[in-house]
Amino acid sequence: MNQIKKQSLNKLCINFYEQTKDYFILDACNQKERKYIQNNLKRIITAKPKDFSRIIEDVKSKGLRHDVLRKVFVGDVKGYPGGGYKKFSAKGTKSFNAYDLAEKLDVNVCPYCNISYTYTVKSSNNKSTRPQFDHFICKKKKPIFGMSFYNLIPSCSICNASIKGQDIFEIKTHIHPYIDNFDEIKNFNIDKTLLSLVNKKNDFNIIFEDRENITVEQREKANNHIKSFALEALYNGHKDEVLELVEVSRAYNEDSFDNLVNTFKGSTQIFKDTNDVKRLLLGHHVESKDINKRPLNKLVKDISKELGLI
Repeated sequence: MNQIKKQSLNKLCINFYEQTKDYFILDACNQKERKYIQNNLKRIITAKPKDFSRIIEDVKSKGLRHDVLRKVFVGDVKGYPGGGYKKFSAKGTKSFNAYDLAEKLDVNVCPYCNISYTYTVKSSNNKSTRPQFDHFICKKKKPIFGMSFYNLIPSCSICNASIKGQDIFEIKTHIHPYIDNFDEIKNFNIDKTLLSLVNKKNDFNIIFEDRENITVEQREKANNHIKSFALEALYNGHKDEVLELVEVSRAYNEDSFDNLVNTFKGSTQIFKDTNDVKRLLLGHHVESKDINKRPLNKLVKDISKELGLI
């Protein structure tokens, strides 16, 4: 739901490869798999989402064994030294690990749901936390992507472990946070004609609506995303947010916001502009570029717009 945008993504990707390229244990490889991995390791680790299909075709056409690839890239095979993702994700790994990548990506709200915080905290007293890394393409089904940078999606435990699990995702069927922008495809609304008239939770359900001028592929990917992460069910647990916005809309209008700005403009810097008033009053950011900064920002932005608050 939040697109992951950083100007330095390509640089982070290359750094990730340089830091982890020695995590892959090739002892169990047959000559065929060993040769392919040695010749293509950087390509596999740094592959852009659009290039995943070519690597999948390589695996198929060359007859590379998934059980061997799993040992190398996932590293969770019993009785085999844990390299690959197992080493990267282990808390005891002192060199570059999942905490380091999460810290560099600085994704503080789950990009799949925009509901949960995903802060990274590294503490010296062993009280640390980080987002989980979902494998967009399932590492058990396609183990060759077990350590591919653009296949590792920082996400909350609810989306990754509780809901998505091992569901089959593909670039052409689901929203990929590094390349797709859900906010440009879907808006939140309610299933009643007049949002301003609702008074209690039983009056409405939160739904998603298509935005204008989207493609069939965008619609299908967004619909699959909503279904795969049970987003309508999750968001209908947040009807109180909608009801609070309705109350705000009954008390304030555009003139009210402007009056607050003008009242404080000459004597204090409490409010810099109308958007600043709205952010402080609504408790959320109101611009599309900021929905990744706080949980529920997209819900509040879309419903506020529907109510004429922004």
